[in-house]
Amino acid sequence: ELHHHLGMTGYAAKMKKWRQEEREAAEAGQPNPLQGVDERSRNYLYARKPKKLKEGRTKYKEPKVEEVEKRILEVSMAEKSGSFESHQERDILTEALGNPEHRGRIRGVSSRQSWKDVEA
Repeated sequence: ELHHHLGMTGYAAKMKKWRQEEREAAEAGQPNPLQGVDERSRNYLYARKPKKLKEGRTKYKEPKVEEVEKRILEVSMAEKSGSFESHQERDILTEALGNPEHRGRIRGVSSRQSWKDVEA
């Protein structure tokens, strides 16, 4: 669904912006709650953050994303401790999004190739 909103070029531009925001926050000494999380997972979450938060609103556009964030952080920790090993087919985001019937399939990404294009 993400690519429909932004298109590839929009996504690449957003990634640049997110990396810059991360650097600026780091330089300002702000802790990054997603510190150590792989780039693809961070992009997934950043893309779903609303620009402005209304009082009492969830911090993401879709409430489910908060659960995904929690899972991403868990899987990320597991990877650091060696109990989860990511590879092309099953990286942190796939694992975090994975519910049993969607194991190994990423929602909203039509082909595996598209991620490589995005990250290039």
